[in-house]
Amino acid sequence: MKIILILLYLLCITSFNVIFITRRTIIANIIYKEFINNPLIISCNNIGNAIAQDLHNLNFKVTCTTTKPNRKLDLLNVVDNVVVIPQMEIGNDEIFRQTVLNSNSIFIADTCSIFSVHTFVRTCQRVANALINKTTPTKICLISSTNVYGCHTKGDIVNENSPILKCVQNKNWKINSYANALALRNGENILLKLSENNNLIKTTILRPSGIYNKEILNDMINYASNKKISNIVGNSFMSLSHVKEISKASLWCLLNNHIGIYNIASESIKRKDFFDKKMKKNKIIWTNEDIDYDYYYAIENKPYLPNSQRYNMKVDCSKILKTGYKYAIPSIWTDY
Repeated sequence: MKIILILLYLLCITSFNVIFITRRTIIANIIYKEFINNPLIISCNNIGNAIAQDLHNLNFKVTCTTTKPNRKLDLLNVVDNVVVIPQMEIGNDEIFRQTVLNSNSIFIADTCSIFSVHTFVRTCQRVANALINKTTPTKICLISSTNVYGCHTKGDIVNENSPILKCVQNKNWKINSYANALALRNGENILLKLSENNNLIKTTILRPSGIYNKEILNDMINYASNKKISNIVGNSFMSLSHVKEISKASLWCLLNNHIGIYNIASESIKRKDFFDKKMKKNKIIWTNEDIDYDYYYAIENKPYLPNSQRYNMKVDCSKILKTGYKYAIPSIWTDY
């Protein structure tokens, strides 16, 4: 008899817990859907994939766009719906416009390097063109970059209000970091202006620094192995932003109605300290010779960045932390 009573008790407790968990899940989903609705990810790259996964964990169905038809099948392993859109051409943007209009939560995850800023600006303009007469509440989260601060080359602390600093520009140098920073700011301002003119549209801008995941980090370390690199480079400051961090921060801002501009990056550290600690063997040979290195330039087959344009700054992320945000990757040294 006692055994039967115990079994009945356990059954009741289990049933109650199932009901409680189910009700809690339903309530949570209702709350989430008040803040994020019909999510759309524009450009499903490393960051977009991370955002899609986090949205799926909250039981959302996710749509993404791509300009490459051959990516559709692969992307369907990550999202629920893929819309193939043409490259931006005047008079040929209806598919993109309708896709944007059908969403009330838009994540622009078009990874922005200094080699793709003009694509970044065009994407911002396409979104603004589509939403200019939108009559329902819409949230935008734009993934920008700390490159927007320009040529801070002396280890300055930069926050969301820091100015764009000009570079000492060599006429033979094809990459103009100052011009790229202005282009980034232009893209951001397009969407901020859209929000100013339509109070139903709220824009959040995240500025990560040195986007990475485990694979990218391993590639960075492997590429630098046994290389001779200038101490000037080694003593410059860097910050990194994990794709999981960027995804978590984007959802945090939209779910909690944090609009505006936010830096999101790890603690700032000297490149020399970072690489010396991360590299187990075949370490960098630091030298007084004028030898430069930058992984992000190497993978793009671009010439190295001259010291006059090197990003050497400490990124202040106190603004987003004051909202109550907690890091997904607590430290640059965290295993994940």
